[in-house]
Amino acid sequence: MTRAHGEVEQTVTPKKAAGTYDVPLRNVESLIGLDLDTSAEGFVDVGPEKMGWTNLGALNILPQIRTEFDSSNLESLADAMIVDDDGVMAVRLIHPLSVSVHTTPESATRYLEDHASYYQIPEEQRITLEDLSPNDEGHFEILGMGNRRTITLRSIMTSRGIPLDQARVSSSQYMDAPFKLMHSLQSRENTYVAPNPADDARSIQLYYDWHIDEYGTVPSNTKIAGYFGFSRSKVKECLEFARLPEDIKQYAYDGLVGRLLPFSTVLKLGELYGAYTAYNNGDAELSLKDVNTFCETEFASLLKGKKSMRLPNQLLANRIKELRDEAEYQSSPLFDIVDASPTNRSEMARRRYISEIARAVDVLIRTDEIRPDEVAVLQRILSQRALAETVEATDQDVADLLPANLFDITTKFEAAEKTA
Repeated sequence: MTRAHGEVEQTVTPKKAAGTYDVPLRNVESLIGLDLDTSAEGFVDVGPEKMGWTNLGALNILPQIRTEFDSSNLESLADAMIVDDDGVMAVRLIHPLSVSVHTTPESATRYLEDHASYYQIPEEQRITLEDLSPNDEGHFEILGMGNRRTITLRSIMTSRGIPLDQARVSSSQYMDAPFKLMHSLQSRENTYVAPNPADDARSIQLYYDWHIDEYGTVPSNTKIAGYFGFSRSKVKECLEFARLPEDIKQYAYDGLVGRLLPFSTVLKLGELYGAYTAYNNGDAELSLKDVNTFCETEFASLLKGKKSMRLPNQLLANRIKELRDEAEYQSSPLFDIVDASPTNRSEMARRRYISEIARAVDVLIRTDEIRPDEVAVLQRILSQRALAETVEATDQDVADLLPANLFDITTKFEAAEKTA
């Protein structure tokens, strides 16, 4: 470009057309090398095969993972749908429903069978082809995504006295789509309108069981994550939650002292259950009772009036550590002292045994399982030993010998002796 004398040359950055900005996505780059699904014409098709109208009266709704709906949320959704169009009430739907349209009885039957098998529905409760309502063309439309929208739309029509078969709603239509495809799409949509994490856990557990029955193999966390559109860490947490006893899982649904416990806190209760099980020598029933007692006493009192879960979670962590320490004491080879030869016992082993004895006594005192007269005997033994020695143990000697949480063992002895 020609410039006049003295004119400063400017660097001009070419403008990009709208929508042409490239942002590298690591999760997409990891899929490079896989074959891309294209149409017969060679296009990459994004979205449903067809958009159309679905008659609300002929739309079939099957049981899904989400079984409970917040009425206040549905009312808010209804408010968002109903608009005043120049004095006339209009119902607007921004996101269409997603339905699978089955053009043959065989396709619909196969879908129903896969649905019932996946959700482990008893034979007598399963929905059959005779239970479905066909549309005007004789096809069977089954709702895939949009349960909340459908419930709200039906309520609006019913409240206005409008028959459902006189109401049509826009829908993304997947022709003869199998259950597996619709369920995967539904789970991915729930990533944006998230259900209770506990429902996610149940959905993942159902898929896990179904995959084993269908293919005879255990699905990896990566495979499950790809199916649902979740992270692998979320899949891991959900599987841990799904394996908890039902009584513990209920805290995520029913809560405690009027509060639903966060998903992460219920997982922590699962850790507590594991710690109690180790402490109770594998007694699951007693461990479950101990967890519930802990929740109804110590945990509930701390939850009352607290907005943050930081302190309750810290209480949980502390109790888990205490139980694991006590379980370790119970399984330790404490009585190996009898068989050990002083000449062969190393200094490390000697100190370990003394530490185990101190730990055992500490646990007995904290759990009120040692009598005052027994404390007095121990105190007398220690006193006699101290009189026989001219060297007194310093606080540092005690700290080096005992675990940090047992440093106050002497104080506990003295307190117990005064009580006696």
